[in-house]
Amino acid sequence: MNFLSKTLSSFTGSSIPYTLGDEHLTDASLPQSVWRMFDGVKKDDSTPCTVFQRDRDGSELDALALNSLRKIRSLRLPGVLKVLDTFETDSTLHIITERAMPLIDVIRTVETTDSMLQLIVFSVTKAVKFVNVEGSSVLGHLNLGSVFITQGGEIKLGGFEVCTHLQSDPNQPLYRSSRALPGFADNVPPEVETSGVDVYRGNSAYKLDSWGLGAFIYSLFNDCTLNFSKDEMIKGKGIPKNMIPAYKKITSTSITARATVEQFLKNGQNTYLNNEIIDIYQELEEFGLKTEDEKIRLFESLESVKDDAPPGFLEYRIVPELVSFFTQSPQQGAFALKLILSYGENLNKEAFSKLIKPIIIKAFTLPDRQIRMLLLGFLPKYIDHLDKSDVSDRIFTQYTTGFSDSNAAIREESVKAVLYMAPKLSERQLNNDLLRFLAKTQADEKQEIRCNTTICIGKIAETLNKSSRPTVLATAFSKALKDPFIHSRLAALMALTSSIEYFTPEIISNKILTVIAPSLLDKSSKVRDEAQKAFDLFFQKIKQEAAKLPIDQDTADDTVDEVSANMQNFGISFTNTFSKITSNLGGSLNPQASLSPSPQDSRAGTPQVVDSFKREIPPAGMKTTTVKPKIDHSSWADEIENDDDDDVDGWGQDDDEIEADDGWGFGATEAKSVAKPKTVPVSKSMAPKVTRLATETKPKLGKTTTSSGAAKKGLQLKAKSKLNIKMEVDDDEDGWGDGW
Repeated sequence: MNFLSKTLSSFTGSSIPYTLGDEHLTDASLPQSVWRMFDGVKKDDSTPCTVFQRDRDGSELDALALNSLRKIRSLRLPGVLKVLDTFETDSTLHIITERAMPLIDVIRTVETTDSMLQLIVFSVTKAVKFVNVEGSSVLGHLNLGSVFITQGGEIKLGGFEVCTHLQSDPNQPLYRSSRALPGFADNVPPEVETSGVDVYRGNSAYKLDSWGLGAFIYSLFNDCTLNFSKDEMIKGKGIPKNMIPAYKKITSTSITARATVEQFLKNGQNTYLNNEIIDIYQELEEFGLKTEDEKIRLFESLESVKDDAPPGFLEYRIVPELVSFFTQSPQQGAFALKLILSYGENLNKEAFSKLIKPIIIKAFTLPDRQIRMLLLGFLPKYIDHLDKSDVSDRIFTQYTTGFSDSNAAIREESVKAVLYMAPKLSERQLNNDLLRFLAKTQADEKQEIRCNTTICIGKIAETLNKSSRPTVLATAFSKALKDPFIHSRLAALMALTSSIEYFTPEIISNKILTVIAPSLLDKSSKVRDEAQKAFDLFFQKIKQEAAKLPIDQDTADDTVDEVSANMQNFGISFTNTFSKITSNLGGSLNPQASLSPSPQDSRAGTPQVVDSFKREIPPAGMKTTTVKPKIDHSSWADEIENDDDDDVDGWGQDDDEIEADDGWGFGATEAKSVAKPKTVPVSKSMAPKVTRLATETKPKLGKTTTSSGAAKKGLQLKAKSKLNIKMEVDDDEDGWGDGW
């Protein structure tokens, strides 16, 4: 049905330079209008407008519609709908006005206040007064259906079907055609019911508009009701108390006692038609003539009346004035920008792009911290109005200067704004430039900034590049878990938990669990508890993945049996070998030996002294010669000698340090000085014979098994290796954003 309506409206409006849009259907409680009302736009410049269209049918209503067209076009008065164009053809009539909609449609959809209703009464009263006094005309018919509200929240008067000029109007529609107007007889004064409209000849005709204004006020303050009796109307139920006396005067049943609209307006300007929102409306009429200080005072008063303002007033009436003020008074830029961003968020896309978007882009280039704070603070309210190209091409470069600002508040707000900026950035800006700045703020001196950085990284994780995302997140959260600020550590654990879907089981095993594990012993119980939850969550994911892996049951059993057999054989072989060694030394490995051997058994099991170590006691009177025992070093000396010199050279110790070591990792005990026995030459016949075993190898002579040079070099390499590890750790911690 809507499609058919739009198609028909476009066809009927094709003869005029305006495109017709949606139709405003007349409220069911209102009398049927002689006009069809459409939203429209001008074809050449897309100016929004409202189109009133009448399809001529030859009835008396055609004359009323034509009278309305001509009167509203000629009466260009304050408070009357502004006419942009009119068209008359044999088949149709068109009135093109500023964009507006019926007041009754607005009143029934928004929450009204007494101040707002008083503003409506003031605006309508003032408009009717201009028609009566300045226009020398009688409006003739006034109800909720003939009052409109513009896009800027201004109340305007329409419905000029029976408007009659009292001095020069040959058609006299009020007297000739008013009975044909739908709804005209619903709320007429008593004298019209008895004598007809002809009773209003001369200046008394203005009293008809007084009664109509009273009926309008009663409907307005009684939930827009249209069905009421004259007695109910005269009693004034729901009318504000301070308005009741004046209201009763304009609804008097006596023509002579009934006050005019002009009198009602004049008497109420200091009482019932006076409040703060009405004062602002009146001051705006002379806004261009006010000084800068007067404009500032006017703007400051808006905050207290924003709840009383009609829909669209702040957005479409005030914001354009603020934009001009921002441009013309740079020193008051922050003050104006705050109001622009506050009141402009509800603008439609076209109006926002035209009025506010250029201001925002320009404001990002200004070196004013107050302005930057406002831009960042209001970002959630206007970011949806900005295109991706606006942010990435025209705003991002200036925005990133906030990350390195000397003011901590600017840096913190810049970090918080990341959540709204990230979806509007290009791939490179997000995964390279932005992450570099976040890497710096994660090391900020302010703990709140570090914490917020971690939170932001967790929340933008879904927008990061899939290939680098696991590494970026693991590194960033690992660094945050080492932060001394407890909330940073908690934020890292929570961010890890919320990002679990971005980590594969392999990455969890290799990186994530080792990152979380140290927090299980954190000093804070809150961190420990959160770490335990995170660890269990990630570990559960690993278990689920492990359960999917195939089980090699047969091979596993064979492997277990093989390992067990090898271990058993190794034990038997080791026992036999050790038994041989101990038997040669005079010991025993008898498994049946008593666990508590006797002293004799103990001595019997003591290895006997090797012959080579026995000292022969010479006959009395014979001189003795001390012979050093020859010990077989072939088992470990050969191994050391065969080692590569480069592997053992240069440990970095002095020779005396090496000599002070016993070679097993323990420091040598301080040796007691022992007097060396003198050796006296003896004849060969008297010398003890020492025979070499056939299996004994000749001790190797030459360089010592451990040289000072070798020791020195080895320690240097060890120190170097330790330095390299430390540098890798430093690079991994401090520069985690460099490779993003």
